[in-house]
Amino acid sequence: MTLSLGVRKISSSDAILYPQATKNIENMRKFICFFLFTFVVKIGFTQNFEKIDLLLLKGNFADAIQLIDNQLLADSTSGILYRKAIAHQALMQYDVALPFAIKAAKAEPQNTDYKAVLAKNYNELDMFVNAKQTYIEILKTDSTHLNAKTNLAKLYLNNADFENALLVYSQLSAKDTANSYFYHQIGFCYRRLNEPVHAIVFFDKAYSLNPENLSAIKNLSALYFDIKKYDKAMELTDAGLALDSTDLSLVKRKANLFYTLKKFEDAIVYYKKLLQRGDSSYFNLYFAGLCYYFADKFEFKTEAASLLEKAYTQDSTDKVLCSYLGRAMHRAFEYDKAGYYLNKAIELNMPDTSFFVDTYDYMIDLYNNDNYKEKQLEVALQRFKYQQDSKTANKIAYLYAYASQKKEALKYIEIFEQLLINEKVDRYGYSYILADLYEKIGEKQKAIVQYEKYLKEIEKTNSTDEGFQKHIEGIRVKIGKLKADVHFEGN
Repeated sequence: MTLSLGVRKISSSDAILYPQATKNIENMRKFICFFLFTFVVKIGFTQNFEKIDLLLLKGNFADAIQLIDNQLLADSTSGILYRKAIAHQALMQYDVALPFAIKAAKAEPQNTDYKAVLAKNYNELDMFVNAKQTYIEILKTDSTHLNAKTNLAKLYLNNADFENALLVYSQLSAKDTANSYFYHQIGFCYRRLNEPVHAIVFFDKAYSLNPENLSAIKNLSALYFDIKKYDKAMELTDAGLALDSTDLSLVKRKANLFYTLKKFEDAIVYYKKLLQRGDSSYFNLYFAGLCYYFADKFEFKTEAASLLEKAYTQDSTDKVLCSYLGRAMHRAFEYDKAGYYLNKAIELNMPDTSFFVDTYDYMIDLYNNDNYKEKQLEVALQRFKYQQDSKTANKIAYLYAYASQKKEALKYIEIFEQLLINEKVDRYGYSYILADLYEKIGEKQKAIVQYEKYLKEIEKTNSTDEGFQKHIEGIRVKIGKLKADVHFEGN
């Protein structure tokens, strides 16, 4: 009987004659068998890695995981753990992938690819501190590791650490001066750091390297708009729309530029596009409504009121909106609605008297209609509470006279006269106003006094104008008629 060990043949008699030799041969046999087994297993692992890698490349992650799990029964080395982490990452099962990524990276701490997978897991699970630390460790091992450096920059950016993001992107751009993306990101960091001049420089570099970089164009357009270089902003907005006419942010920029330049009818074209495409946001409705209002055409009056009222349904607390909405309703002849929204504006502006006094003035004019005299008087009295001036006192006196409330009319005539003195205004012409007020409430003698005072004032001008002479003659006739009335009433 002969045992073949692959070296030489030994007879059974040799074994009897040399027992020690026989024992040594048996040990050798066992060693060789173990070596052969290990070799076969390694060959099998290598073949399995190839199969796993092929499945991962093809995107067959579920099949890859099944093969990996079978392999893990016999092999828990870093390579298989690493592949297990990658497969689960690809399926966005980051919580499952994490422990395997940790084990793989711990097994080979100098392997930057393993650590890159671990860092990605940390990042996806919002474990930003761990992710940052892992990327930094990778770069300590390999300062040129592009994946780690790029993702570290993104991590800083996503966590609003713009200064560190700027530092890393600057390092990346220094190594790759033709990379439009890196310049874009530097520009973005500068913009968020409120450094528009630097931001423009780097966005411009990104744009020059890639004229179809729509994000760079949009950022440049916004920056030029912010620094009031509207021609440049318009030029870039048009360049962006030439690349993508459906981009709503660029359509909005165009509308806002025309609005800012007070080209309201041009702005309307673009706000209508936004609204037609379903963007009925508050600001689009608001500014579209204002464009129709400021364009001030008869055919726009209803549209202005309608759009501003739609904006109001989204935010009823905007005092400026309420003010313009009230005015737009006035133009649309919706007087009750106009009064409602103007009053709302006043309520929202308390205690800012400068705003609501102006609004009251507008409302006084709004109600200057025979059907709204009571409302007009109410508003005028409210306004007078906050700011007492001769103009409002005069208006109140007239309204009381119109309502045949002589006592109240006389009270405000006196207030009106006193305010004229206090305000130290040029009294030329005011005698005529007083005369007219006294005449309206039947105080004819007082009216005569004021008309005669007025007549003396205007006769001093010595004007030969035909119209002016007719006006003087009219005053004389009025005085004569009032004197006659007083005479006959006295008798």
